[in-house]
Amino acid sequence: MKLYTVFSSIAILTIASAHCVLPAPPNPSYQEQIVVEESLFVPGSRILAFCSHEDKKNEISITKIETYPDVPATGDTVHGRIIGRQRGVFGPGAYVIFRDSKTRRKLNIEPVDFCKFLKTTGRDCHYPTGVFDLRFEFKVRPLPGLTTMMVDLELYSRYDRRITCLRAPVINRLWMEE
Repeated sequence: MKLYTVFSSIAILTIASAHCVLPAPPNPSYQEQIVVEESLFVPGSRILAFCSHEDKKNEISITKIETYPDVPATGDTVHGRIIGRQRGVFGPGAYVIFRDSKTRRKLNIEPVDFCKFLKTTGRDCHYPTGVFDLRFEFKVRPLPGLTTMMVDLELYSRYDRRITCLRAPVINRLWMEE
């Protein structure tokens, strides 16, 4: 069976939520918003965006993305589908770092193993280049340390080369408990 892969900000949030995160900073100013440039939005989405123009020209191009709900809150189950093309090959050792979009503070203590995430979708980590169509479902967990409603999801190769970055909104219910 030919295997295709994808980088999806929403899908990767699943992994981050399953790992230890750093403690929240005092007095988070989560009301502040990040303004996203119109040309950076992922095709088919008015919610998800690339972090920069360089990230749009990477080894993974996304042609369509659907998620429900559009803006998940911690505790929500997210359902989604991503269609696109992978031009470069990356495999075991690829990892994800989560950052607060405003402060650039790292939210996960350890990098998240991208291959482990792929296995949760029924995919193997040894995947070729080509078209991919991935359906996923996951539960979003709290992200202590998040000061805005935006998270940057950075995908790196095993050689520490940044492959791409997506910016995704999330409502952190930890704020509602404060």
